[in-house]
Amino acid sequence: MKLGYKRSFARCVLLFGAGTALQLLLGDVNPQWLRHPIGLVLAINYVYLLIVLVAKSDKWQWVQQLTGHQASVSSLASMLAVTILFGLTGKCGPSTWPFCILLFYFISVLGLRAIEELRHWTNTPKMTLIIHTTVFIVLAAAFFSSGDKEKARVMVVIDEPLHTGISTRTGQTVILPFTLTLEDFVMENYPDGSPKTFLSQVKITDKKGERNFDIEVNHPAKVGAWRIYQVGYDKAMGTDSRYSVFECVRDGWYPLIKTGLWIILASGILMALTAGYKRKKRK
Repeated sequence: MKLGYKRSFARCVLLFGAGTALQLLLGDVNPQWLRHPIGLVLAINYVYLLIVLVAKSDKWQWVQQLTGHQASVSSLASMLAVTILFGLTGKCGPSTWPFCILLFYFISVLGLRAIEELRHWTNTPKMTLIIHTTVFIVLAAAFFSSGDKEKARVMVVIDEPLHTGISTRTGQTVILPFTLTLEDFVMENYPDGSPKTFLSQVKITDKKGERNFDIEVNHPAKVGAWRIYQVGYDKAMGTDSRYSVFECVRDGWYPLIKTGLWIILASGILMALTAGYKRKKRK
């Protein structure tokens, strides 16, 4: 292994060690530190700092190292390692210091590389430039918006309007900017009696008036920055359930993240089609 890779991986190990020490001292990361407008202000200053670092990279060798392949490979490998560790053991999850520090390092390396490619955009393959830049924007937006995400569980009984829920993070009452009214619960069963599909027919009232939605699993209702997901019902009553359980999720940065993901998907498909066309042309 080249010296550059050894140093890059050693840097990741040191960051993991620092994260572990902070985890032992402070416990899980509190995302409330990034609540609006703090998260937005920090994100703007963070991007500005990366631009300054790239502009000074000709003088600062350590910045050049962070824009190289070694830093990219080692930071990505480290993120994959902690993700696998979390999946296998349940440790080093997204709310822990080791995970957050390594994720921030990976985003920073990717951001520096993307800005460096933008700086020399005439010599950079355009699809590579688009993907690197978009992935950076999506990950940075997800990271700095983590404090703005709000999740509230709501149990709504038929014909009993409700405008409050319980925060899944703090357990405190959350006042929702809309009122939920469950009008009916519909379930379809398999021949053996097990549930096939189920949905809630809901009326939502907010400043814009009243609207009706059919909410199913993976088919949420969308109300402004909120998404309302079907997560449960009275299983003991089955088709005769008198209530539904919803998870209301608010993420103001969701449109930006969603747009970025669509751009990444479209760019990947275009790269695959272009590569296939070039291979055929060579033949």
